[in-house]
Amino acid sequence: MQRLKTCCGCCDLKTGTLIVGICGILFTIGGIITHTVGLENIEDESSRDHVKVMIIYSYIYSLVDFMLIYGAIKESKYFLLPWIAAVAFGLSLFSVFCLIFMFFVPGLIIGTFISAGLWYVWYCVVSFYNDLNQPRSTIVSVGGYPGITQAVFMAPSVVTYEQQPPTYAELGKTPDAV
Repeated sequence: MQRLKTCCGCCDLKTGTLIVGICGILFTIGGIITHTVGLENIEDESSRDHVKVMIIYSYIYSLVDFMLIYGAIKESKYFLLPWIAAVAFGLSLFSVFCLIFMFFVPGLIIGTFISAGLWYVWYCVVSFYNDLNQPRSTIVSVGGYPGITQAVFMAPSVVTYEQQPPTYAELGKTPDAV
């Protein structure tokens, strides 16, 4: 899968991930406040239960957004995974809902375009995750002397190799014979 190099063409993926996390926190805090204030005006018990579920969902999602921000700052891929999974699940449901019902309610066509934009934002975070998932290693060449085959190894860190002349034992000669 092709990875993105920038988010929205104007900033790197880490900055884009931080912006997505901050916007997510602002939206969820706004949702918590709105649902809490609106809960006082609802008289139907089943509707109150639905709003309470939305408040709990908002708290969980804000925790996931905080994990996204922490993972982006510390460049820890494991803190990005909860956000990636939660948003993929939510966007999948939202996208299917919009695609099914946009034929019956013309206003949901806008929801389909919003869904496409949110999938792009999700893909920016996934690309940042994939960048963090790449191995960071150095290619070191070892060998070049008679009897030592040339080989290329992946080293987890920078390794220096000072070339030294072969020992007398490797050449099969004694020090007096030289």
